[in-house]
Amino acid sequence: HSGGGMTLSGGEPLSQPDFALALLMAARAMGLHTAIETTGQASQRDVHRVLAATNLILYDVKHMDPCKHQEWTGVSNSSMLRNAELASRLGVPMIVRTPVIPGFNADAEDIVAIGRFALRLGCKEMHLLPYHSYGTGKYASLGRVYELADVTAPSAERMQALRAALQSLGLNVRVGG
Repeated sequence: HSGGGMTLSGGEPLSQPDFALALLMAARAMGLHTAIETTGQASQRDVHRVLAATNLILYDVKHMDPCKHQEWTGVSNSSMLRNAELASRLGVPMIVRTPVIPGFNADAEDIVAIGRFALRLGCKEMHLLPYHSYGTGKYASLGRVYELADVTAPSAERMQALRAALQSLGLNVRVGG
């Protein structure tokens, strides 16, 4: 339906930058559209060389508040946000994607802050990805505790309200991936 292409996602594809770059270059040599889904958690050098080899960047931004990001993910968002700014200067189309997780970033204030950042990056489109618990079974099979077991998916009404808040900023918004 789409005409074909290849998207690198993860985990984090930038954790293997040489492999990701080689794969993207090979796909482009075959005439395939290339995309990468990333948090941008890598060196600026790797962000520049890998993302410049794509046709589309799907950039994951979970939260703008560094303390809340650190608390929920275990890592700071400062380099990720700086790398998003670097990626925006590459001239490659970029879509900001945000997983919407109740208790973490499902408030309009949090989502609008991400939307404003997306606009500063030159993005015209944003994807809101409603939280789901599909990975629960994988955690159990690995003998790991699923930390978000008590989190429920945001309602359809909530997702539409967040969508409307972003649209009021002038962004095209898709709910779901």
